[in-house]
Amino acid sequence: MDKFAKCHLGLAGTLLLGIAVIAVAGVKKSGLAAVLAFLVMGLLGAVLAAQYKMETYRVIGEQSPGAYERIVREGEFPEAGRPPLPPDVAELLRKNRRFQHRAAWLPILEMVLFFVMQVILKEA
Repeated sequence: MDKFAKCHLGLAGTLLLGIAVIAVAGVKKSGLAAVLAFLVMGLLGAVLAAQYKMETYRVIGEQSPGAYERIVREGEFPEAGRPPLPPDVAELLRKNRRFQHRAAWLPILEMVLFFVMQVILKEA
């Protein structure tokens, strides 16, 4: 299993763990547990995002050293008028951005689930 798959699996496991903790916090009406889950989900998401990004840059460096140097010099998004990055490198960067967005939304999703549970339990 490559590191990309491990990061995706870790993000899914973190989401499931967060849902379980939020469910317990919602049933017990423990705001402190929800805040701790929010902080832990944010931290785990940030760690997984960093691992994924490092692996992305490692793979780009191995596959296309010239593109790697260009990304380091100019950034991930070429300026207008500059030649585009190779398609395989652009695809890796697109997948990296998508993973970064998922990891960033993980703690927000947890808090939304907690608030939805609170509303459902108050009406029940």
